[in-house]
Amino acid sequence: MKIFSLIIPFVFYACADATSSINVRGGRKLQEHQHAEPLGGYSTVTNFNDNPMIVEAAQFVLSSLQQQDSNSNSMPDELFGTTTTTKAKTIISTYQIIEVSQQVVAGMNIKLTMLFQDGGSNCVGACNVVVYNHFGEMSVTSWNKQITCEEAETRLAETEKLKLTTEGGDTDNTVVVLEDFSNPVHTWTEKNDPVMGGKSTGTFSIQNGLGKFVGEVVDVPFLHAPGFITSQTSDHKVFPDITSCQALQIIAKSNTNYSGYRISFGKAHAPGGKSFAFGYKANLDNVPTGDDFGKVTIPFTQFTDFWDDSTGDPIHTCQEDPRFCPDEMTLKNIKVLEIWGEGVGGLVDLEIQRIQAVGCNDSQ
Repeated sequence: MKIFSLIIPFVFYACADATSSINVRGGRKLQEHQHAEPLGGYSTVTNFNDNPMIVEAAQFVLSSLQQQDSNSNSMPDELFGTTTTTKAKTIISTYQIIEVSQQVVAGMNIKLTMLFQDGGSNCVGACNVVVYNHFGEMSVTSWNKQITCEEAETRLAETEKLKLTTEGGDTDNTVVVLEDFSNPVHTWTEKNDPVMGGKSTGTFSIQNGLGKFVGEVVDVPFLHAPGFITSQTSDHKVFPDITSCQALQIIAKSNTNYSGYRISFGKAHAPGGKSFAFGYKANLDNVPTGDDFGKVTIPFTQFTDFWDDSTGDPIHTCQEDPRFCPDEMTLKNIKVLEIWGEGVGGLVDLEIQRIQAVGCNDSQ
């Protein structure tokens, strides 16, 4: 895996847990930014080390930290095991990006999980940071949750391991197929939005070895907001155990530029969650369009069972609180697998070859 590093030693103090939030739409929590109001939730960015905008944002983080050096009180030292008494300074030589997600606003919010290393490639700290890119003009809007070096290095290793698996590199990991539409195991049923006279409609069929999910998501008249269509397994056949796996992967293509695809599994209900929000859900971003099928991989850490049943957007993420991450009981048998067109109006036309879990331990 290519790692982009900036070899510019500098003095770095720490990432403060200084996130603020506001309540919008049914208690959904979103990061508050002084530049722009959010227009949608965060979506995962894959292949971020090959993405010039993401690399530029990471490099801007380092530049911003250099500027903070003259005001040590603005960035507490807890992240690197120092104290406000010692004010120990740590020299950073390189960084590695662990995870990235982005949010479209009036510009782009880029949330990075970054690990920082000294000249000997030793971890000296890690944290989440949000960069706001306003059409080329960038600023750091928040330093969020700090992460221990042990956790950061583990997550980095898992990311590299998953990348090898999904790109077909040499690995001992295996793939566990949940549904292959060339030889389907499960019965699939399509449902439309029933809320307040919802007008969204769709169909699901299996043709020529493909699962075909077609329809249109339109506004619910009473709510003046998009509804949903969904296709789910409706039998009671047991799914294979995927507790040793790292991510869900769908091989598919979209015949429209629809951006509201989501995927969910299981029947979990978060404590305090919305009345009709069952199962672990994640955005199905970057589905390829055109003639070629492609792989979309969603790490299990991107799923949450605490989501808004009126929009499909996450309220609390797995990264924020592990209580909302997929649990072992669900992964042993997910029971229900579901594809959605939700929260975004437009034409849905998704063709699916296979849904599988990847990054699995072959000793299981």
